Amino acid sequence: MNLFGFLRRPRAPAESASALLNSALDLALDFGNWLSPIQGRLKARHPSLDAQQLDRLNQTCMDAIRFGQQTALSLSRTVEPASVQGRFDALFIERYPWASQDNRERAWRHCIYYATKTARVG
Repeated sequence: MNLFGFLRRPRAPAESASALLNSALDLALDFGNWLSPIQGRLKARHPSLDAQQLDRLNQTCMDAIRFGQQTALSLSRTVEPASVQGRFDALFIERYPWASQDNRERAWRHCIYYATKTARVG
């Protein structure tokens, strides 16, 4: 089932699927809770969400972050340093077109940090 279709259950009219996904990604990108499940924090923000919706949003956000980490690591190894962020942004938008500019920038900062940390350690 399509994520957007899954999220089209009744809720506040102003709450679009894109806004809900960005709210979830905002929580997932919280540096102090990096890669921690977001269901509880997301439920506090959006009490009308059920357990399946919360789980689906959590999975989507974890997938986005892992994609960002893998992409940042790969690009930092293969692309001219000055071009890495622009290419990362283009690939992230292609895969997650609903992601806001703020969330894409945060994903970039966090993912490149972990990619470079991993590259130094691993």
